[in-house]
Amino acid sequence: MLTIDGVVYDVKVDVRRTAEMTASDISGLMMDKSYFNDVLGTYLVKLSALELTEDAHLEAASLLKAIGDMERIGDQAGDIAEIMAQLGDHDTQSRLHIQDMARAAVKMVTDAVDAFVKKDLELARSVMKYDDVVDDLFDQVKTELIGLIGEDTHNGECCIDLLMIAKYLERIGDHATNIAEWVEFSITGQHVVAEEER
Repeated sequence: MLTIDGVVYDVKVDVRRTAEMTASDISGLMMDKSYFNDVLGTYLVKLSALELTEDAHLEAASLLKAIGDMERIGDQAGDIAEIMAQLGDHDTQSRLHIQDMARAAVKMVTDAVDAFVKKDLELARSVMKYDDVVDDLFDQVKTELIGLIGEDTHNGECCIDLLMIAKYLERIGDHATNIAEWVEFSITGQHVVAEEER
């Protein structure tokens, strides 16, 4: 028998599995761009067959929105992996805060998924606040890249690639924030965009 709890469990397992993927797993998955759309479509069909309570409706809506954000995170992680494969080991990378930014974005995604699975409102709100860390690092990386181009214009192509990676990491942080906002919605019924709270 199909129940909302069963559907919710299935979605949470898929979200957790996605969050634990390595870059090579994500690159392989990106070969099949329809993966997340198929997953989302499957759950929509299952949910349409159910009569939902208000709480179940909030949770189902949050699940569906979180899946969309996870898809975008997967797309952007795949794009980063493609750029990194072309970029190779350029010595410029070690002089930037982009590695700190990557660690911060990974922390946000991990915490957002944990908050989602555990229905942890406090953790979700900490993810929303932590977005400022990633945004500040993005500004710092941009400034560093401008300086590197100023030092030597031959750094231009590499710096543009690194700026793209930094922008993808910044967007991944935004999508983690969105997931955290959907956690809040599933618990409180209120969807307050993190930016409005500041």
